[in-house]
This record gives sequence, C-alpha cells and structure tokens, in this order.
Amino acid sequence: WIEHGLGEWEGCTPDAIGPDYARWRAGEVIPPGGEPVEEIRHRVTGAVRRAAAHPGPVLVVTHGGTIRAVLDRFVGLAPGRLDPVVAPSLTVIDMIDDDAARLRSFNLTA
Repeated sequence: WIEHGLGEWEGCTPDAIGPDYARWRAGEVIPPGGEPVEEIRHRVTGAVRRAAAHPGPVLVVTHGGTIRAVLDRFVGLAPGRLDPVVAPSLTVIDMIDDDAARLRSFNLTA
C-alpha cells in the first residue's frame, strides 16, 4: 500500500522538514498539500477490509505512515503513542470484526 501522501514534503529528509516532522508522526500536523487524515483513514479502512475478506493470512508491504493509520483506525492506537516504525519491520494485526483488530506484534525486526 502507498504511503501517506506528504505533499510538499515528498522527497524531503526529516532534517529538512524540521520540528513539524515529529508533529506529523504524532498525527498533529498535515504537510502542506499532504493527504488529510480523513482521506488516509478512508483509504486504509477499505484496504484492510478487502484484505481481511481473503481466507487465511494476508501479507501487506507498506510504509510507516500507513501502518500508523491502520493502527489508529482499527486498534485505537493514536500515532503519537507509537514508536517510529522501523524499516524493515513486521507489524501483525488480527481482525476481530469489520471495525476492530487486535495488535499481535509491532515493529518486529530480525
């Protein structure tokens, strides 16, 4: 799945963005021209529900912002409560129903 749209921040390093980068990671700011929170929540809601409709486990390869949006929407973990997502790492959720999931693991690395 594609990353949270970062608008004018696309291609910038965290150092180039400055203090607003940490505020974005915490879900407190939207980058200029970036994807609004409501849009990413809508996008991940549909994607998770489509994936959950498949029998058995589903592997999704994505980015930290998208992972934070999924955990916010389905597990109730606000982005500001999460450690940064490490690349590469493994986060596993178990769907409970169409609107809730259980976090099995977060940010596992080899």
